[in-house]
Amino acid sequence: MKFCAEHEINLQTFYSWLAKERKNSPPMQEVQVNLPTPRLEVRVCFPNQVEVRMQVDSPSALGTVFREAAQC
Repeated sequence: MKFCAEHEINLQTFYSWLAKERKNSPPMQEVQVNLPTPRLEVRVCFPNQVEVRMQVDSPSALGTVFREAAQC
């Protein structure tokens, strides 16, 4: 192996290091990365006793909902 030759490492020593590393490390596990995000339930109560309930997709959308509700 070129790496072992460049660093003057015995090939058998290198392989034993790799085997120890594999033995001590946890096994790989697949994870699903694009999980659906839960929708957030929003309830806006107006001073005139009107109550509006809706769902938003993300916390960042809450700001938009509240800004628009403030204009009503």
